[in-house]
Amino acid sequence: MLQAAAASPDPLAERLQELRSRLPPGCRLLAVSKGQPAALIRRAAALGQRSFAENRLQEAMAKQEALADLEPLDWHFIGRLQANKARAVLRRFGTIHSVDSLDLAERLARIAAEENGSPGVFLQVKLRPDPAKGGFDADGLRQAWPRLHALQPLRLLGLMTIAPLGLG
Repeated sequence: MLQAAAASPDPLAERLQELRSRLPPGCRLLAVSKGQPAALIRRAAALGQRSFAENRLQEAMAKQEALADLEPLDWHFIGRLQANKARAVLRRFGTIHSVDSLDLAERLARIAAEENGSPGVFLQVKLRPDPAKGGFDADGLRQAWPRLHALQPLRLLGLMTIAPLGLG
């Protein structure tokens, strides 16, 4: 007698469920999909994941086109944003996590106004002096804050930073 094989567990479904169970109320999961194929993003979307992050515009564009048949996904741009790619990023991402200078913020605000958009942005802040890292230092952020706060139509959502090793 043949028995029906038990359905094998879906590791992606299990991982998403486990991560969601650990989130505090009011938090949502942002899946960093850089380097992952569109098919895996499609599977995650079918499991209810709606927010995805990419750091390379060309890679993201290919995935967004491959997934265009899905209900709209919530795309976030992470990583360094080059000024010459600002318009293309604003057209394809609702949130930008790496606004590292007043000049870039002003450029994004100008282009967003031209494009009738209102992107959410996170200001990149470095916690220790490091010439290899971009972002505002604390004094620079305090000085730029009045101008940053006034930039329309940007929506300032918060700060993006990476704690130095050893802090905890």
